[in-house]
Amino acid sequence: MESRPRNSTDTTANTLTLALRELAKNPVFQQELRSEIHSNLVEGKLVGYDNLPLLNAFIKETLRVYPAEPLAERVAVEDTILPLKFPLTTTSGEQITALPIKKGQLVILALGSYQRLEAVWGEDAQEFRPQRWIDQTPSDSAESLRLGPYANLLTFLTGARTCLGWRFAVLEMQVLLCELVGKFSFALPKDDGVQIQHALTLMPLMPSGTKGSPMKNRKHDVTPRPVQNVYNSA
Repeated sequence: MESRPRNSTDTTANTLTLALRELAKNPVFQQELRSEIHSNLVEGKLVGYDNLPLLNAFIKETLRVYPAEPLAERVAVEDTILPLKFPLTTTSGEQITALPIKKGQLVILALGSYQRLEAVWGEDAQEFRPQRWIDQTPSDSAESLRLGPYANLLTFLTGARTCLGWRFAVLEMQVLLCELVGKFSFALPKDDGVQIQHALTLMPLMPSGTKGSPMKNRKHDVTPRPVQNVYNSA
């Protein structure tokens, strides 16, 4: 029961903070995204959030680079064999294509590492580049894996343990980013000293140890629009 508030609030809040930091680092893309929001989400024009390519490319890239929980643990309930997409070389020099897993064995899933794996995402896998989702689909390797419920990412896990609230989390990001980026511009102060740390969830920490990120913002005037006009009809 104690994990539910953390999974439903801290994860989204931290991810949004990291998303705004990336926007602040790239004012050109930030303005392009703002222009997309202003031109599509206006009074009298019905446009669903899923129809905004820059917005959704940015969200996918944020979730790829900054999965809220970069590690997950599973305990095998029976003996099994774990097939490997890419062969591994053991310390003895043997190449293996599967791992034997014993009942009761703890398996740690490095979700964050998978989502920066060059063999899957390309040579620029370490870079934050939303345009990758617009220029082309992820590599054939990523497409063939068919992992997770959203964009071949493991951010929301997969299978029977898929995050129940993943659709709501994506919608939260769509709504809040449209509101924030549509109405404000963001910039980072010099040498803010913020570091990204894994502390239950992935989060930004200031030098004082306080969770968060200092941010400069400037308000933009936007024509008001009815709330019902920005949601998908489906």
